[in-house]
This record gives sequence, C-alpha cells and structure tokens, in this order.
Amino acid sequence: MGISDASAAIFGEKFGKHAIKIFGHKKSFEGSLAFLISSMVVMLFFIHKLDYNILLIPIILTLIELFFIFGLDNLVLPLAGAYLIQFLV
Repeated sequence: MGISDASAAIFGEKFGKHAIKIFGHKKSFEGSLAFLISSMVVMLFFIHKLDYNILLIPIILTLIELFFIFGLDNLVLPLAGAYLIQFLV
C-alpha cells in the first residue's frame, strides 16, 4: 500500500485537475485512479492468479483511501489490505 499511496500523492499533486471534495477535504480523481492502477499492478505481481479479487480488493482499498482523511488512511490501509487478502484470496 505504500507504493499505491505514494503514487496517489504524486499523481494527484502533479496531474490532479478534477477535485473530489470529501468531508471538506480535496482529493483528486487522478490521484485515486493512480492508487487503483498501482494497487492492481502490485496485486498481479504478488498473486499469480486472475480472479475477481484482483479488481475487488484494489477498488475497496481505493475507496478507503478516498474517504479517510487526516492521514488515517496510512493506518487503515495496511490493516484492511491484509484482512482482504487473507479472506478473499
């Protein structure tokens, strides 16, 4: 999740043109898309089977990253990722 969160921050700051306001905080569509794509790439790299979970887990983690503010996503994402991988893969 460190790769995906960093990708979201970099792409969001550099290419973010479409703002999404969540609870008064702005995030970008481009940053969230970078998070989703990088999460899928990481999942494919470590889990060598094509399944619906390759899409489902990154989508859930992207929504968590989008809705958690004040840096709480840095705490919740690794826990949620580990939980989802353990029970869905």
